[in-house]
Amino acid sequence: MSDPSPSLASAAAPASVPDWGVSLNSSAGRTGYYFNEPHDQQFVLAQTTFVVNLVYDETDIAVNSDRLWRLRTPRDCVVTVPAGSEVREISDGSSEALILSIQSARLRELQENIGAARYLPMRFAHDLVLPEAGSLARQLRRVFFSGAQRDTLYLDELILQLQYSIVCGYYRQSAEQGAAQPKLSMPALQRVHDFMHANLAGNVSLVALAEQASLSHYHFARAYRNSTGLSPHQALLELRIQHARRLLLNSARSLAEIAVSCGFCSQAHLTSTFRKRLDITPLQYRQNRLGQRRGGDA
Repeated sequence: MSDPSPSLASAAAPASVPDWGVSLNSSAGRTGYYFNEPHDQQFVLAQTTFVVNLVYDETDIAVNSDRLWRLRTPRDCVVTVPAGSEVREISDGSSEALILSIQSARLRELQENIGAARYLPMRFAHDLVLPEAGSLARQLRRVFFSGAQRDTLYLDELILQLQYSIVCGYYRQSAEQGAAQPKLSMPALQRVHDFMHANLAGNVSLVALAEQASLSHYHFARAYRNSTGLSPHQALLELRIQHARRLLLNSARSLAEIAVSCGFCSQAHLTSTFRKRLDITPLQYRQNRLGQRRGGDA
């Protein structure tokens, strides 16, 4: 999902590689876990790269262009960026992603394994939602957290599974792109998301969201899922969790206060939803991230 923006990408000369956060190399390729602070970086990718978003994310991005635009990606969305792409990205620090680079020879090998009729070069894409890839990426995240990357065989197998899942999903979508599916226009999608943002603490109904797109609630629900890969309820939960993350880091509010301001019925509801999506409690998230900030300032 994207919105045009009048902003221009006027940063310094691009680096040869992006900031990968915590990264490691294996025989299956380079992998990074990105749990970032606010940043503005510009780089050129030497290899085709997959970015698996672990949370709903909004990032300003420019790809082979001087014009920034807002990239909105739901949880489990895989962004594919071909080798040689010059990229600039600006993030407010709410991103969390698993990043993989893959060589062209490995791409061809994977395509042969899935029985593709012809080789299709990777293109820049940001509309591929793959829950299976998201699940594998979260397993890799636990590897980064636990320090289990010393188990080389386990790590290689996990990365290979993730690469296979993404490439299968990518070529499956490419083969199905001719099928007509109702989707929301970008202006309609923007109105819906603006309404969600403005009513995070309230009780949002499907009818109210459908009105923003001038559709019946039945047709809206279908078109929204086709456009984002998520149901409206799932998307609203992602936005609420994103807002809660910001409040945890940038305010001294209690967990109960944050729960109410983000539309959760109780602190327990916030905690269970937060843990389900991030594998960590809100309190642990606040303590870990603030500890990282203090450590970086030391």
